[in-house]
Amino acid sequence: SPSPLFALGSGSARLARPRVVMEGDDAAPCGFGHPSAWERLGGPTSDRLARCLAWPEVRRCRQTSRSWRRQWRGFVPSSGELWDSDLDGARRGEAWKGLLLDGLSVRSLALQESYESLCNTPSSYDAMIQRDLARTLPQEALFREKLGKGQRALFRLLRALAVHLWDVGYVQSLNFIIATLIGVFPDDEALVFHCAQALLFRYSLVDFYRPRFPKLGVTVWQFDRLVEGFLPKVHVALHGHGVTSEYYAMQWFLTLFASDLSQPVVRRIWDRFLVAGWKVIAQVGLALLYEVQDTLVSLDTCEALTFLKRFTRTRRFEAERLLRVAGAFEVSHRMLSELEAAYDSPGGGGGEAPPIASCGGGGGGGGGG
Repeated sequence: SPSPLFALGSGSARLARPRVVMEGDDAAPCGFGHPSAWERLGGPTSDRLARCLAWPEVRRCRQTSRSWRRQWRGFVPSSGELWDSDLDGARRGEAWKGLLLDGLSVRSLALQESYESLCNTPSSYDAMIQRDLARTLPQEALFREKLGKGQRALFRLLRALAVHLWDVGYVQSLNFIIATLIGVFPDDEALVFHCAQALLFRYSLVDFYRPRFPKLGVTVWQFDRLVEGFLPKVHVALHGHGVTSEYYAMQWFLTLFASDLSQPVVRRIWDRFLVAGWKVIAQVGLALLYEVQDTLVSLDTCEALTFLKRFTRTRRFEAERLLRVAGAFEVSHRMLSELEAAYDSPGGGGGEAPPIASCGGGGGGGGGG
């Protein structure tokens, strides 16, 4: 039976509603030369106008005056809207930018070094980055062309991060994180650069990439305990094969599923991750195993080892169904914190992992970036 620890989750997502960064008073669009002309279009007229405009036009109109910003505040995507809906590209980008950069200044993020300067500075990781370009989301049109727009942007951004974050450099898996951000902000590399830093530090993702990968061990152990508590049938099958999540799920954590699932599904997972944090990643991992548990328990060891490495890439997952299943697992931040404390305690999970069973030539190597 599940440990009492698994009764801690509330199952309800706490949706923070961050203050989205507002834009400055730029030149008024549509030929209006003075903000007062827009002020006179206030009230019901502006509401009706907003509902007829696409989001980029709404955003431009909000830049014309403070009163319009106040009146159209509801047209800025909220974290609740991001959680519930598959927003179009411009609205998702606005919501992600608000969640990632709210309260941060670009000047402090860049540490007074311009993105242009960083991306033009040679790095000792250049050759490694170059090798990974063709392996990064080749199914996406943006990254399919050799040295096309997507690959060039990806190279420059990974180089800039390697130079700027000298204690991290470049680690395989970062390419999938940055490529996903490029897909949401395809025309603004500098914005991707700042959002990437915010993602790495605000969500502690950078600790997966530092030397000795300090966060990876505890995350793998936490997830194994969650599988044991929420999916006992899967746990028994995996234990029988001598398999832990270190074997099949490391790339899930290192890339936030971007290396394994299609980009539309990944973007919906990230919508919720940016709102609610790491519990979403744990819930989605549990949902993936739940969806294949009947197949998994029927396999012998050799088949199971191959299946676990491939099923996220070979099966089609529908985003909203996957998120509904994920939401049924009552994982909470308190639960994750208690598991982390248990891992760090004497005699906790920090010891050696059991060996993984082998079959013939082995079960397959770890997925690279």
